[in-house]
Amino acid sequence: MPYMHDSKLISQFVETARKAGATTEEIGSSEEALCNSLLEIAGESKKVLMSEPKFVPGNLFNKIKERINIVTKPDTDELATTEVGITDAFAGVARTGSVCITINPGLDSYISLLPRKHIVILESKNIVARPRDIFENYILKNRVEETGWIFISGPSATADMGELVRGVHGPDKLHIILLD
Repeated sequence: MPYMHDSKLISQFVETARKAGATTEEIGSSEEALCNSLLEIAGESKKVLMSEPKFVPGNLFNKIKERINIVTKPDTDELATTEVGITDAFAGVARTGSVCITINPGLDSYISLLPRKHIVILESKNIVARPRDIFENYILKNRVEETGWIFISGPSATADMGELVRGVHGPDKLHIILLD
């Protein structure tokens, strides 16, 4: 059974992700819409790290690559100093507002942790109700069988030392773009 577009799941996902501290937006699936959104979110950034998309169509990024310096093979200095990183997600979880990204092979894990702002691109049809729904055969089959993956629920935060502090263990901003 393939994923289904479910407006209730999408609404729940958006609400829960926002409660976890992420910002979200729903856009169409056009190259122009994604380019405009990424330009606005990236702000003044001259350089953006991006892992090669695996779960959303790669051709959606052609326009943005013409407008911003997109780095897909960063050196150590670029990993340490670039402020914005973009990854795609293979699924989202409505109950927790989490996105699911791969952590190897490739740069996804670095890009999801090192830049101050992490932008995640997710097709809204890939939102499931509960975390355990990720384990359904139709979700994992041919998507992430040979790799590890993680749930990301909002920007990095800790209250270990008293007040809530964002950005201690990773990005202090998480922005999720939902493609229709």
